Amino acid sequence: MSALLGIIGFADPLPRDLRLDGLGAMLPAVTGRDGEWRSGQAVLAWRGFVVTPQDRIDRQPMTGGAGRLIAVFDGRLDAREALARQLDLPEGDALAMPDGQLFLKAFEAWGTGAFARLYGDFACAVWDDQDRRLVLGCDAIGARPLVWRRDGHVMRFASRPAGLFADPDVPRDLDEDNLIRICGRLPIHPTETIYRGVRAVPGGTHLVADRDGVRLHRHWRPGQVKRFTLASDRDYEESFRSVLETAVADRMRSTKPVASHLSAGFDSSTVTAVAARRLAASGRRLTAYTAAPAVGYTPEDAASGALFDESEGAAAVAALHPNIDHVVIRAGHRSPLDGLDRFRLGADRPPHNPVHMVWLDAIARDAAGRGAGVLLHAAAGNATISYDGLHQLGHLILRGRLIAALREAHGVKIEYGSYRLQADALTRALIDRFGLGRRLKRVGFLRRLKQRSMIDSLSRLVIPVREEVRAAIPRADWQEDWFDRRVQEDGGYRADLAIRPIYAALSFYDEAVHGIATRDPTADRRVIEFCWGVPLSVWLRDGLTRRLTRNALAGLLPPAVLGAHRTARQAADWHVGLTAARDEMREEVEAIGRSDLARRILDVDELQRLLDDWPEGNWHRREVRTLYQAKLLNGIAAGQFIRRMTGGNL
Repeated sequence: MSALLGIIGFADPLPRDLRLDGLGAMLPAVTGRDGEWRSGQAVLAWRGFVVTPQDRIDRQPMTGGAGRLIAVFDGRLDAREALARQLDLPEGDALAMPDGQLFLKAFEAWGTGAFARLYGDFACAVWDDQDRRLVLGCDAIGARPLVWRRDGHVMRFASRPAGLFADPDVPRDLDEDNLIRICGRLPIHPTETIYRGVRAVPGGTHLVADRDGVRLHRHWRPGQVKRFTLASDRDYEESFRSVLETAVADRMRSTKPVASHLSAGFDSSTVTAVAARRLAASGRRLTAYTAAPAVGYTPEDAASGALFDESEGAAAVAALHPNIDHVVIRAGHRSPLDGLDRFRLGADRPPHNPVHMVWLDAIARDAAGRGAGVLLHAAAGNATISYDGLHQLGHLILRGRLIAALREAHGVKIEYGSYRLQADALTRALIDRFGLGRRLKRVGFLRRLKQRSMIDSLSRLVIPVREEVRAAIPRADWQEDWFDRRVQEDGGYRADLAIRPIYAALSFYDEAVHGIATRDPTADRRVIEFCWGVPLSVWLRDGLTRRLTRNALAGLLPPAVLGAHRTARQAADWHVGLTAARDEMREEVEAIGRSDLARRILDVDELQRLLDDWPEGNWHRREVRTLYQAKLLNGIAAGQFIRRMTGGNL
């Protein structure tokens, strides 16, 4: 993996003594090879470190196109053999070629048309020194970050905002509107960031910049996924296994051992089991990590049936594969404040969920300490391999197949014990997929209903932003078109889950801070296109949700995992470390209150009230968890980030 950096002067020549100092700011804990190319109009820089065998001979920036093209590349290309055949490259040469060189061959052959043909996780920049044109691009879902800023005829790009801010001419002003959205746990436009003037290259896009301006093009989008049918259930299952196994195998390309996340849930268990079987064929082992509460910890609602310790279920998965070394990480006693500055320095933003960062950090740190080079996870699994298929209910009803819909709904009720999931799915199908909210938005009762929607009704609990600020947050109307909601069978539901900029930030963070590459096979473009392309009936039939995955993976996972319905509670003892850090949080809230911007955005008085009214128990209750995880802790994380970025140690 790599860090990219560059500056382009489309009009006047750049200063001869211009220095690019941002590589160290982006990868502070990683030593690697640095490279730089410069001309009168452009400077491109690169820092790479070895993850894959091909990285050993990687040298960048690269030159191609008879000397006119200069490129820097970050990431990994998959389906390399097929790509080599399309490019008429000798197979042996292509297999040994660094990913960046293979990308440049594709760009030489197809120009910007190469982006639509490429699979993998990547971001890149190509400077045409003859035409004075810059191309920035990334993979389908944006698994690798890339940002840019343009001031007149000068354009800068970097893997992270920190790379831009190393230039003293670049201000690090926060974009207050987008910062409010982040603090309010709401999405910002994929082309924007929380920094004023700093733009992002979103997943599935590339941009072309020259003296005349910047033009954004989309080479992949959710609505372009082709629907297809196969002859039989067996064909679907075999194809599913093949696509998933290929995605896992491609993400295990590494010079070092491989590790994985392993909960008792469907997604990480699947990825771990597939990886273990693949590694066993070559005599290699897999270290699998499970986050669990302290030994002997029992929550107050232990009798409720919720799964608060996933280590036993994860151990059952590991037991099926002799080459798995199962490691249980118990980090609930650690303060969630310990990693806030580390995340800011490694990701240029506040964490999305500080509670989960405690155990995520602990796992990444331990895996890197044991020598692992790759850590597999399955964050996008709900949108792909474990999709429940419940949107099928809405489709059946709206096609007039009421009896079939009732039969499926009743079957799901038998499996899950209630109709709640079916009702939620039907509501999503009617409103999201078929646009009833848009068509009826002028109706008075719907406006009142919207005011009592889930987001608004929970906002006082969830969002640490001041009420008057929260009320002024505009709706994210861009989401409908960006995620192609009107042309997707699920109304864009799965696209919302799979395509999130936070995934790219987390990926680069783990590399910058821990020196380990985190990869998600469930977010592979081929997996996405398969899972979104098959009919909904493949996922839900005869009342059986996740039907395709359960049948395809029978024998690979324990029956208890394949048929699990219990709600898992990650980081069940999160309140232990939180309570121990109460005095530290008081000091932090006082410091946040001295920041004008933080106080203007955040409800600091409410944060202080939550600290004063500390619960003596009932940490299992949803309202308490929401107040102290989502509101207090996220508020402190956002506030500390704001004060550090605007005033240092206030």
